[in-house]
Amino acid sequence: MAPFWADLLEEQCTSTGRAFVTAGADGAIGSSLAIERGARGAQPALTTRDPARLAKAAKIHQGAATALFDAYAPNSCARAVHTCAAALGELDAVITAFGTVVFGTTQAVDDATAEHLSGT
Repeated sequence: MAPFWADLLEEQCTSTGRAFVTAGADGAIGSSLAIERGARGAQPALTTRDPARLAKAAKIHQGAATALFDAYAPNSCARAVHTCAAALGELDAVITAFGTVVFGTTQAVDDATAEHLSGT
């Protein structure tokens, strides 16, 4: 059975030549999305904030466009999208595959994690 998100991306990112950016391509979901869409003929672009992890993702996705970005820096996000669009000639979709997940009670969450989750 395909992951729940596979159907959501079917039209935008599966046709040969369709171009998309995966923000957070160094994670399990982002990397899986890039592999899945690339196998169906789409052109992936990979973005993440860590240069070493971006280099590792680029080795997995040979020939993919790449750009560094930090979700907390809006100018960085815009620059990454423009860089990837220039490399691919166009963009058909941007996929967001990053974030923070916390399991447990609110009392168990430390202050730094709570601050990160609240965006303050």
